[in-house]
Amino acid sequence: MEQELCCIGRGIELLQDCLPLGTDSILLSHFASPISGKVCDLGCGAGYVMILAALRSPGKDVFLHGIDIRHSAISRAAENLRRAGLFANLIEGDLRDPSLLPASGFDIVLSNPPYTPVGAGIDPADKEAAIARMEYCCTLSQLTQTAARILRPGGWFYLVYPAARLTDLLCALRSQKLEPKRLRFLARSPDTAPILALVAARRDGRPWLDILPNLYIGSAEHQQIFAPLEEQE
Repeated sequence: MEQELCCIGRGIELLQDCLPLGTDSILLSHFASPISGKVCDLGCGAGYVMILAALRSPGKDVFLHGIDIRHSAISRAAENLRRAGLFANLIEGDLRDPSLLPASGFDIVLSNPPYTPVGAGIDPADKEAAIARMEYCCTLSQLTQTAARILRPGGWFYLVYPAARLTDLLCALRSQKLEPKRLRFLARSPDTAPILALVAARRDGRPWLDILPNLYIGSAEHQQIFAPLEEQE
């Protein structure tokens, strides 16, 4: 794959994955920030989410971990961490394997997972893109099971998901005692339906969901979130 670069600010250029740095990863890193403690990015890809979240958390003690089943993704994540001046413990392997990640070992878990069940859409021709977009290697249920297992009691799970699959997501989280606590939608405009949902769930949390105001594409807040890092400081 030809290596293309994207600039995130502060002179940092990151290698692109099979899926380029996009709206979902940028929004998730902002939604989860600031992060601290032991952090694991499930299906980390080229490392966009954990890198941006860490860079948005100055002064915090952050210990990054990332896992992905694709060798190419782990290689790009390692290079991107170097470019960003960060370090992470990277694991090339299946996040469903309980031997790879410690039980109750993390304060925060992040994930920008595949959005589409196998058979529910047209598969991308590229195998790596298919793995990133569709649930070939990890279903939503398996993702939430892993997150619940590796989070400490009271730890937080942050993820981004299609708004149209919100019912599936909330049910999967609660079934694993990951209680949804904060929810925010992204919509194109005030008169259109949401397209993405940002969710923060807490392991063993009490039932109560704070629904935040919608974020609209092109709004002043949206532009600030997508501005280069130095313009956000």
